[in-house]
Amino acid sequence: MKLSLYGALLSAVLMLYGCNSSDSSEQADAQAPIKPWQSWAESLSTREYNVTQGSVYMVDNAACDKLISVFGTCFGNNPAAPYLIPQLPVGETYVDPYYAYDFDATGPDGDRTNMFFRLGENDALVTIVNLPPKAAYMGYQTYLFSRDVSYYAALTSDPKTTPDPYRAEIFGSLGNDINNVVVQNGANIAWSGNAVVYITTPNQALADVLVADAASAGLQSQVIFTEPVGDITILGEDSNADEFITLIRYALPEDDTAADRWKASRDDNILVYRVSKNNLQFSPFATPEYTQKMTVDESEYNASLVELTTLLATHLQTSTGLPVVSKEMYTSELDMSTGELAGLVGQECIAKGTKCLGDNQDTDAYRFGYIGLLERDHSAIVTGVNHTLNDAATYVSLAVYNMAGFHGVASISQTNVGVTGYDKGYLTGSAEAVLRAYGLYESASQKLKEQLPILYASVVSRDCEASLGDYCVDINMTEVPLRWPLAITQRAYVKPGSTSGASPNALLSPYVIKINK
Repeated sequence: MKLSLYGALLSAVLMLYGCNSSDSSEQADAQAPIKPWQSWAESLSTREYNVTQGSVYMVDNAACDKLISVFGTCFGNNPAAPYLIPQLPVGETYVDPYYAYDFDATGPDGDRTNMFFRLGENDALVTIVNLPPKAAYMGYQTYLFSRDVSYYAALTSDPKTTPDPYRAEIFGSLGNDINNVVVQNGANIAWSGNAVVYITTPNQALADVLVADAASAGLQSQVIFTEPVGDITILGEDSNADEFITLIRYALPEDDTAADRWKASRDDNILVYRVSKNNLQFSPFATPEYTQKMTVDESEYNASLVELTTLLATHLQTSTGLPVVSKEMYTSELDMSTGELAGLVGQECIAKGTKCLGDNQDTDAYRFGYIGLLERDHSAIVTGVNHTLNDAATYVSLAVYNMAGFHGVASISQTNVGVTGYDKGYLTGSAEAVLRAYGLYESASQKLKEQLPILYASVVSRDCEASLGDYCVDINMTEVPLRWPLAITQRAYVKPGSTSGASPNALLSPYVIKINK
């Protein structure tokens, strides 16, 4: 790999005189697990592989501005979980001039990189990660972002295009997410102090030889996880080929300060390479099957959830003198009687040419509710089941969106302490706290009082009342002006005991209580 003269001199000085900074030594220790893998990846070029290094892009709430300026949307980003996006070297491959040029970056060796990329039959995206500090969730997943519209010419309805009128926007998953549970089960490692390797490729033969090569170098091949790019994809390097994007999600760390340090050093903690081997026979992967989701029956809480919703809706109407409506959130996904999934499911979207909004099977589904305009001194209330308390989820996230750009602006989350080992968030206890703050607790039935601990109530307001404490999310008018509508989603991540979200059929959907204007 190339090294600048300044970098070489600095390295020599540090080696000669040492470094007394405890921060520097701690950072070096934290990055140590990735070093043998970095050496291995860079040595592949001596064994008839073509290797170029890429870079990393982080999409947090602030970075949404750039995406919105190009696409008009931030694709429903989860404000509880910033996205770390590998930017693959694009070399001579086609880069869409309508939008992808805006995301060109430069790798450490001066190579052009981009988060939108194409793969040939003998290409692989190899991502090596120093695992971050402990969190509720981390996932790695590749999506088919766009496809040539001519592929869908026979469909009765036209696909939604990207800024390029010849490209259909799909943003659909290729298969299961490789999340922290998959990594822990497969490699018996978790979180900081370990490194993990992801190989995303359409060629099983290439994946196999890379794993064997690492093992022959004395590295632990069990920490390598292959993500198949199945045979529903169109491979190649020209404009007719499918375009991909890979997301690393990292949510609800136990220690925010340590997590921020890891993200700030992401260029050292996440190494990205395009690896190819031209003299290798193409052995395609079949299309992966999604993991069948486990069922958790929440029907016993339905009556109490409806009662809680009715009490709060009546209070909102009485206190404002305005008409109020309560609407159940709709679900983006269904589990058919056959065990197959339908709705916003990547492989279905790819087949039909429909938008999938970055679907993720690690959730039960995306539950979506529309709030609309939220005026001064007005509030909306979300009620639901705290799925972390009946082991239906490892963590639950409510995300508030500015719908002018489908841009996440706030979040309310809750961890499952029995799984994560730490309690973080403001859903637990919220239903009773909100009822008491509004003077409604004594109006609740005995059954509702008994089941309040497993329910939640979160207030979204322009002016949060002090009595609501942390159970209210204040939406300021600078970030979301009065003329821009709001919406809210619920994500319930990873059913404990499984590697994906719970079945969407059985979990109760939340309600959005809003002023009906």
